[in-house]
Amino acid sequence: MAFYRDSSIQKKLTFIVLCTSLLGLSLACMSFELYERTRFRASMTGELLVMAETLGANSAASLAFNDHQTASDMLAALRREGHIVEACLYDKKGGVFATYLTERADYNPCIGIPRQEEARFAAESLSLYRPIRLGEENVGAIAIVSDLTQLNAKMREYTEISLTVMLVSVLVTFLVSSRLLRLITDPILQLAKIADKVSEQEDYALRAVSVGKDEVGKLVGAFNQMLERIQERDAALQGSKDQLEQRVQERTEELQQEIVERKRAEQLQRIAYDATRLLAESDTVEEALPKILEVICERLEQQVAAIWRLDEATSVLRCTLVWERPGASAEEFLEATRNTSLPTCAGLAGHVWVSQGPVWIEDVAKDADLARAHAAISCGLRSGLVVPIFQNAELSGLLELFSAKVQEQPDQDLIKLAVALCSQIGQFITRKHAEMDLVKAKEVAEAASRAKSEFLANMSHEIRTPLNGVMGMTDLALETQLTPEQREYLETVKMSSDSLLTVINDILDFSKIEAGRIDLDAVDFNLRDCLESTLKTIAVRADEKGLELLCEVAPEVPEFVRGDSNRLRQIVINLVGNAIKFTDEGEVGVKVQVQAEDGRDRLLHFTVSDTGIGIPEDKQKAIFAPFAQADSSTTRKYGGTGLGLTISTRLATMMGGAMWVESERGKGSHFHFTIHLSTANAKEIKVGGAAPPETLRGVKVLVVDDNRTNRRILEGMLLRWDMKPVLAESGEEALAQLSAAREAGEPYGLILTDMHMPKMDGFALVERIRQRPELTTATIMMLTSAGHRGDAARCQELGVLAYLLKPIRQSELREAIARVLGARMQEGAIPLITRYSLQDARDPGSSLNVLLAEDNAVNQRLAVRLLEKRGHKVVVAGNGLEALAALKKESFDLVFMDVQMPEMDGYEATAAIREAERDSGRHQPVIALTAHAMKGDREKCLAAGMDGYLSKPIRPQELDEVLEEYLRNQQARMNTPVSLEQI
Repeated sequence: MAFYRDSSIQKKLTFIVLCTSLLGLSLACMSFELYERTRFRASMTGELLVMAETLGANSAASLAFNDHQTASDMLAALRREGHIVEACLYDKKGGVFATYLTERADYNPCIGIPRQEEARFAAESLSLYRPIRLGEENVGAIAIVSDLTQLNAKMREYTEISLTVMLVSVLVTFLVSSRLLRLITDPILQLAKIADKVSEQEDYALRAVSVGKDEVGKLVGAFNQMLERIQERDAALQGSKDQLEQRVQERTEELQQEIVERKRAEQLQRIAYDATRLLAESDTVEEALPKILEVICERLEQQVAAIWRLDEATSVLRCTLVWERPGASAEEFLEATRNTSLPTCAGLAGHVWVSQGPVWIEDVAKDADLARAHAAISCGLRSGLVVPIFQNAELSGLLELFSAKVQEQPDQDLIKLAVALCSQIGQFITRKHAEMDLVKAKEVAEAASRAKSEFLANMSHEIRTPLNGVMGMTDLALETQLTPEQREYLETVKMSSDSLLTVINDILDFSKIEAGRIDLDAVDFNLRDCLESTLKTIAVRADEKGLELLCEVAPEVPEFVRGDSNRLRQIVINLVGNAIKFTDEGEVGVKVQVQAEDGRDRLLHFTVSDTGIGIPEDKQKAIFAPFAQADSSTTRKYGGTGLGLTISTRLATMMGGAMWVESERGKGSHFHFTIHLSTANAKEIKVGGAAPPETLRGVKVLVVDDNRTNRRILEGMLLRWDMKPVLAESGEEALAQLSAAREAGEPYGLILTDMHMPKMDGFALVERIRQRPELTTATIMMLTSAGHRGDAARCQELGVLAYLLKPIRQSELREAIARVLGARMQEGAIPLITRYSLQDARDPGSSLNVLLAEDNAVNQRLAVRLLEKRGHKVVVAGNGLEALAALKKESFDLVFMDVQMPEMDGYEATAAIREAERDSGRHQPVIALTAHAMKGDREKCLAAGMDGYLSKPIRPQELDEVLEEYLRNQQARMNTPVSLEQI
């Protein structure tokens, strides 16, 4: 292909013509040869057929009479046909009757001849098989085999003729085409030669000769026209070249001037940049100005520079800084400058002061306003520049620059640079003064903030301490035998003290948030337990109003998370408390879903819904503002400080989320908030050990509750434990389900029924079940929103094994179900399972030896009563010294240490305890007990070596959480096997 690509066009066309001719002749010869081959083969087949029929007819009698000799003679007649190789006669049974063979025949004759009635061509032979009939009877068959010698000779002859014809045709074609193709190729070759000459000689006056008006002639004409255009452009380019040289010379001079100006501008920019950098890196003006003056004088060849500042006391300008270029020898002028004071109303300074702009001194000797002209001339200074320094749009100083050259024309670049630098210096001075003012203001604000924080801490302590006694003693009194009137009075006191504590906590939290003094404490906690325990604290309020309190946690929400559980609990209590307060009937629900996840981080979406009064659209934004409510009139129905939503919104924002509301007046509200929590390591949930987890799997459970959401929540819990729940919304439907299951032979193993239902409540349903013995095989558990006096006795009377308060914790429900199902295997009376018995069953008989260090007598009595009521032994110490003495006498499981005590406070006592532990190696748990609730108090207690923190007023549920944690730790230590080294 390379040869063909580089050949001349004449050779290419000749090659194409020859190839085309050769291809046509080859196809024609091949077609003729195929035709002759086919015709000759048909002729041979016909000839063999005639021979076979003739021999068959002549041999029919021999076959009929079994005359082998005659048959062999008949076949011998085939010797006259030189192309016959062999022939065979077969009797009617297919056996060989007679044969004819030549030397070319196979050594095993008549075996490979096909027995089909047709002609067959092999590679070197043609075989024919025909039956022989005598009348209508088949007496045998004949087979003849012929070679293909004649056919092959015929084909060779045809091939030789074809090759001869093609060779002669190609030769003739070549001779004719060589002559005829010149009509086309000669003009093209001529055009190529002209193009080569134009390329080599660059002579665009050459022209090609056109010999016709065909396509080649048009190509020649276009080529000549192109040469004319190029010749014209050459002439034009030559003229432009002459002009271009002149223009290049002019432009070069302009560029040289621009380069000089650009270098000057770059130099000024570098000076401005360095000055700006020095100002940015310096802390004071006195540190930056000497370096700036050095940069200006060194790079702009100025000999002397000086800074003048206004003395506001005397209203005169005094030199605060002078700088001399090395080798300038201007000591006399510098001394005169240092000793001179310039009034702002006369001389050169007065000129600048009045004009508020720079003044250029062309020649020092001719300037009458320069009082130091004689000293300047003697030092070789000839020209100068004076630039004002402005501070807050007021003139506050001057910059002087002096050079050894006389400059009649002002240097505008130098003036612009000096003005810009003076502006930056003025801004720098202004900024530094502002920073000093800010530092002073910050110190004043911090002092005020510290005073405010100390005031809040003291007020918190002073209010919480007596309130702790009021609330604690009221709780204890309510648990004693009281008359109805006394109980009403004490309940009023408790409600008022709770409201007062809520107001105090809200104001304190809001103050800490506003001051930025609140931090988040990230710990690992069980999210479901946290929500369920939180809702339990306000479940009674919901039951008092006849509301259903629901909690639904989506399955994809992680059980154990890391975050601030206390702040989450605070948000939920605020929102759910508001929902209960503004809802008279229906339900209040809490729903948790995963909105987004990234690795271990989860964005959880909480929704608190109610069926209450709703919020008007124009009030939905205002309710999140401090001290704001939807109804802010003096006759408003609902109380409160208006801080709850504000605090909750700020806390949600601090936890990486947001809060918003969807509501419509009269149709309830949906408060949404999101927070970021990270997943924590899963921890095992123990169900109490009454029955193994396999006991729950596959148990058929009937859930009876009139609230659809509550049914759905219980169904999700039961399905998670592989149980089989069936839902019923009324007592009548539950009885029908029980009967149907009994008849189907699949009775229920457990019934979970709500107590408060319309038409037929839980107790009525249990009574109906007990009246029908065939339905009493199922174990019954009852759920209620609030317990009432006498409910436990009635449950025991009706055979209800568990009586639990809603909203029920998932772990409590699972443990209770495991216990009631495991109770089937127990003998004797089965005690009623309640939330208290569940707590007791987890750690039966556990008790702590507690040391209480508290100086306040009321708080001593309250704490002792609370601890002893929970079965713990208490020893009281009035201060830190007494606490240390008690610890020396006996060991304690837990120490509650008040922070503020006389003689020795809690911090000092804890430090002494930790110092003693260095020798003993035993760790004494210490819980801080304090009325302080400011930011840093918890961290301060932990830093002092305390293990926990409990704020006053002491709330029973918070105390229970602390005690339960240390009871678990004690039980774990008891269950830990002792090694030989420890004995």
